[in-house]
Amino acid sequence: MPKRSVYLDFIREAYRRDLPRLEEEVAHWRSQFNPDNPLFGYSATRYPLSVAVIAAFLYEQDGDPALAQVALENMLCFREFTKMYPEEAARERPEYKDGIPPLDNAFDPVQFAPACERIRDAVSPADYDLLAGIMADSLRPTWLFPEWGGHNRAMLRAASLALCARAFSQHPDAPGWASLADELAEESWGRWSVEDAMMYQSHWLRSMIFYAEANGKAAEMAQFMPARMHIRAMPQLMSPLGVLPDFGDSHW
Repeated sequence: MPKRSVYLDFIREAYRRDLPRLEEEVAHWRSQFNPDNPLFGYSATRYPLSVAVIAAFLYEQDGDPALAQVALENMLCFREFTKMYPEEAARERPEYKDGIPPLDNAFDPVQFAPACERIRDAVSPADYDLLAGIMADSLRPTWLFPEWGGHNRAMLRAASLALCARAFSQHPDAPGWASLADELAEESWGRWSVEDAMMYQSHWLRSMIFYAEANGKAAEMAQFMPARMHIRAMPQLMSPLGVLPDFGDSHW
């Protein structure tokens, strides 16, 4: 089994190689940006977020302030990106009546919030408040479409809300985030997943772990039979090709 140092070296090398692509990726997204998409509305490139997450992690490992600055800049940029979306297009979408969410409310906060916590001691309180505002605006649509049930989309929302409530505990919306997180997690906590696709089982389980860690309940989760059996089943289901079987919505 590879040692921790091998993984760290791999992450550092990947960061070194991919950082120069940042401007190119953002420029490509800008050139392809379509404000008239009737299905998904506003959606930003995730490349800066990926860079920020890795930079924040490496700052935590190495303590280099330059890494924290890279992470900060690449998270703050999502506020600027929303300005590309025309006001007239935003008025056509009722979910944007209180502002355009800079990021997705389920998949992105589980990366964004922990990255913010990692660089908190290296950024000003004012900048940290700006990061909190980006998350507050991103989480707002959760109340319009919460998605209940013991499946990955509910648990992703629960994890996102719980992680933001921990990372930005002084934000006035934090109590509401924590409360809704508990409501959305209730049908999964200590219970079996109802997912019928292998690829979503892992999303559900990872979100359960994030939610448990955010609430200081990791030890409690470790005692649940369903969680332990899901973890145990995954290596037992591993195919000779090194991937889990692609049943349900999963596909090659």
